[in-house]
Amino acid sequence: MAVLISGMSLLRHHERYGREYDNYVKESFRFFREFLSEIDVDKLEEMSNKEFQNMGYFYVVGNEMAKSMLQELGIEKFRNLIEECKINPQRMIEEYRMISKKYPEAISL
Repeated sequence: MAVLISGMSLLRHHERYGREYDNYVKESFRFFREFLSEIDVDKLEEMSNKEFQNMGYFYVVGNEMAKSMLQELGIEKFRNLIEECKINPQRMIEEYRMISKKYPEAISL
């Protein structure tokens, strides 16, 4: 979300590294789904350390989720959701899953 709020472009960032951004987004979501289903704590830590580097998969997933939720909910409801997530972070994933079911172009978790 920080990338979205800052106005940075993940598209340009990843294109500089020779990545085709649309494919990288799909790859990022695929990896994040694997992360969500992983139960081995050591593997989760390894995955986290790698995928936060260089605006990797987790940055891309967070950015795409935030864009979709902001567009669907509007700024006030999105702000309220962020407040809810301070207590229950799972709410962000739940909300994105509901939104992604409505729109075929959204990548599901």
